[in-house]
Amino acid sequence: SSRGSTARQLLFSSSMFSSASFLSFISVASASFAPAAVLASTTVCKQPAHLILAIFAAFLWSCAISVVALVWIALFRPLGAPLWVVALCAVVLQELARWATYALFEAMLRGLRSAGLMPHDGPRTAAQQVPAAVSSGLGAGVMQVLVMHGDVLAGALRPGTLYAPSCSALSLFAVDALTNLACIALNVLLSVLGWTAAYPTNSLRAWCALFALHGLAVASTLLNNMWPGGGCALSLPSLYAVVFITVVATARAAADSVARQNAREMRVS
Repeated sequence: SSRGSTARQLLFSSSMFSSASFLSFISVASASFAPAAVLASTTVCKQPAHLILAIFAAFLWSCAISVVALVWIALFRPLGAPLWVVALCAVVLQELARWATYALFEAMLRGLRSAGLMPHDGPRTAAQQVPAAVSSGLGAGVMQVLVMHGDVLAGALRPGTLYAPSCSALSLFAVDALTNLACIALNVLLSVLGWTAAYPTNSLRAWCALFALHGLAVASTLLNNMWPGGGCALSLPSLYAVVFITVVATARAAADSVARQNAREMRVS
C-alpha cells in the first residue's frame, strides 16, 4: 500500500508539473501572440495580397538577421567588437529589409497596373497603405519573436520556472512575454511610420525617426544586463516608453499622410 501511495503521489506530482507547465506556456503564448492574432484575423487574412506580404516581410527579416549573424561570426567576434556594434548593424539591416519590403510591394503593384490587372487609381491613400504596412510589420514582428525568443517559449512547457540573473522580480517567461508583445507592436508601428511617411515622401526626418526609435528599443533591451538582479526594472519601462513614443509618432505621420491626400484631392477638384 505504501508503494501504491508513493506511485500515486509521484503521478499526482508529475501531472501537477504538466498542468503548471501547460498553463505557463499558454500564458506566454497568449501575451506574446494574442494581439498579433487579432491583427492577423482582422487585417492580414482578409486579403491574399496582405498574407503574401506578411510572409515576404518575415522572409526578408530572416535574411537581414542571417546577414547580421554571418557578420558577427566572420568579423565582429574575432575582433572582439562590443555588443552595441552588433546591435547597430542589426538595426540598420532590419530597417533596410523593412524598406525593401515596401519597395518590392510597390514594384509589384506597378507591374500589375501596367499589365492591366489593377486599375490606375493614382497614389495609394493612407487607408490603403496602413493595412499593407500592418501586414508587413506583423510578419516581421512574429518572425523576430519566433527566432529570437522561441526557445524560451518552448522552455515554458518544462516543469518549474526560470529566472534570469539580471531580473529576480519576474520570471524569464514573464519578461520574455512582455518583450515579445513590445517587439511585435514596434514592428507594426515602425512599418506604418515608414509606409505612410518615410518611404513615399523620402522624408529625412521620418527616416531618422525610424532608425532612432528602433535603436532606442534595442538599447532598452540591453539595459537588462546593466543592473544585476533588477535589470528588467530598467529595460521593460524603457522599452514600453519607446513603444508609446512610437505610437505618437506613427499617429502624427498617419494624420499628415491623410492631410496630404486631402490637399491633393482639393487641388484636383
